[in-house]
Amino acid sequence: MSFTWIKSLAMACLLLPTSAFADEEPKKKKGFFIRSPSDKFSMQIGGLIQPRFTAQATLQEQNSGEVHFSIPRGQVKFGGHVFDKAVKYSFQTEWGKGSALIKDLWVEYAAFDGKLSIRAGQYKRPFSRQWLTSAGGQEFVERSITHAYFSPGRDIGFMLHNQYLNSPRVEWAVGLFNGTGYVPWFEGDMAFDRDTYDIIVEKGEFTNIPQIFNPTAVGRIAYNHNDIDAYTEADLEGGKPRFAIGLSTMADFDVDYDQQSGTRHEIDYIFKAHGFSSTGAFFLSTQAEGDFSDQELAAGGYHLQISQVFAEIVQPAVRYASIRRPGANMHTIKGCISFYFFDHNFKIQSDSGITFHQGGQIDLAIRGQVSLMF
Repeated sequence: MSFTWIKSLAMACLLLPTSAFADEEPKKKKGFFIRSPSDKFSMQIGGLIQPRFTAQATLQEQNSGEVHFSIPRGQVKFGGHVFDKAVKYSFQTEWGKGSALIKDLWVEYAAFDGKLSIRAGQYKRPFSRQWLTSAGGQEFVERSITHAYFSPGRDIGFMLHNQYLNSPRVEWAVGLFNGTGYVPWFEGDMAFDRDTYDIIVEKGEFTNIPQIFNPTAVGRIAYNHNDIDAYTEADLEGGKPRFAIGLSTMADFDVDYDQQSGTRHEIDYIFKAHGFSSTGAFFLSTQAEGDFSDQELAAGGYHLQISQVFAEIVQPAVRYASIRRPGANMHTIKGCISFYFFDHNFKIQSDSGITFHQGGQIDLAIRGQVSLMF
């Protein structure tokens, strides 16, 4: 009896067409789908695999070269609805980088046909177009250096939004989060062994729950023109000119009274037309030691990239990015070539670039990557 049930479930996964889930999520047509006959329950199964080759070195340092293979992303994702199409869920895990980690875990209620959705759980803070664009939807091997410095990452909290990742004419999202991120840290007691020089854990655990609540507020609003898919890079669809422009802001209000607070702000855009694409963003961050009102400029940065798709397969792209902060300015120039076999779902990419640091340090890097997203 149990074998028959398992066999039937497997056949359902293989035979259900991709469009079975497309009516609910028109922008997401990847993965396998399971749906109950009553349409009250559904599950989409997807993944992202990105094996990568990296060679990098610092010109001023001998023996600084590093060459390796890695799998920075090996993700599995489950999502769908339960009881009603308005009650949605998502669960995403990361198996790359040599360890397992939960990235997304949230539940959402979409009222008024998605015009007002309430989400609670762990997910990306709604800040910066390049950050909100999936790693599998990038036109370079990796995001810009501005992402590494300014983007706020994932966190646990709640958010109100209007299904902004589906690129409605006017999109918006506002949320309140723990402010500590999603990566667990260790809390407990440790001792130093003088004989072996090892650190011994006496008691404790890993957690991502803060002892003192210090919430971070994040908000985003954007305008999308001519039905643009605003959260994938490269104009693989082609067609008439489309564009989107967005604003994001984030604030740590020092609710825990540690005399440390700060803000981040950004403006971004994307433009697509007949295979040509351009996207970019400008960032500012402030920091205060004392009252929240005593904010001072901490850093600024921007990135700009352009690309052109030829024959619906080949795409060269170039990017310039810069970060300016006291004593640590840096800017980088990169070029990339991508081969799209099934759009962003299956592609091969290679990029190379040079990074200039304040003080004269120069870094070189070459990367190659196979990206499979389903």
